[in-house]
Amino acid sequence: MGKSKLAPSAGHSIPRLELCGAVLATEIGEFVSDHLSIPTSSFSQWNYVPTHLNPADAATKGSVSDMRNMLDTWLTGPEQFCSKDLTEIGPEVDYPLVSPDEDKDIRPEVSAFKADLSKNLTPMEDRFAKFSTWDSLLSALSTLRHVSASYRGSNYCTGWHLCQNTKHESELKDTEHFILRCVQRQAFKAELEAIEGKHNLPRNSRIQDLSPYIDDVGLLRVGGRLNNLQGSGLASLNPVIIPNGHVATLLVRFFHNKVFHQGRAITEGAVRSHGFWILGGKRLISTII
Repeated sequence: MGKSKLAPSAGHSIPRLELCGAVLATEIGEFVSDHLSIPTSSFSQWNYVPTHLNPADAATKGSVSDMRNMLDTWLTGPEQFCSKDLTEIGPEVDYPLVSPDEDKDIRPEVSAFKADLSKNLTPMEDRFAKFSTWDSLLSALSTLRHVSASYRGSNYCTGWHLCQNTKHESELKDTEHFILRCVQRQAFKAELEAIEGKHNLPRNSRIQDLSPYIDDVGLLRVGGRLNNLQGSGLASLNPVIIPNGHVATLLVRFFHNKVFHQGRAITEGAVRSHGFWILGGKRLISTII
């Protein structure tokens, strides 16, 4: 009984092919041992066979004559092993085991990783979802922005610290604008690009009827004929457009507490009077209240 396999022309070293041959021989030995009730051999019976004495090479010969010449050797095995004349085979050589970490024939496993930071960043609004109140979100972001500016040298403070300046009205207002810009950039990306490029809004835009425009601080506000009204401030005249989401929920809860938990109409009026236009605001307020 014999078995052979065709090895690829590249990608394998000679020691690796020899090891594959040993595995194949072991599988055949176990098969014969199981079916003929022959005890399995031990590793001490394994010997190196030179190429010109190896009957397994008959399977790789291309001519029939070579096969006939090696047929007897194929059936009986090399005469040197049968007569135990191992002089032609050569002296016995001890091949100590080599650690896999030091074996040059073992190809190291190389893993390549690619990180695309521009696409895998967590959206800012998802980070805002970790806050349960508008005050806590505003306070935390105000502190982080102040500390970041301190490390950049953009203000008179230095390093990580808790500063009372973060509670100033101007600081909180700038942080509020920063939060709203982040939310709008995520929800109205196409609209902002269209307005900045002086193009028409997409036909499927949710804010097309509001005639939006971008103010001096980069916020989307309600435009249209409201700009012609007199006697009102910018907040109530051109409110900031807020998409329905976690930030909108925080704002509704904040102003609902401000009006001492009164009804939907009063809460909605408080939100509008402070300069916020929440998309789907009536439904959101009804859900929260």
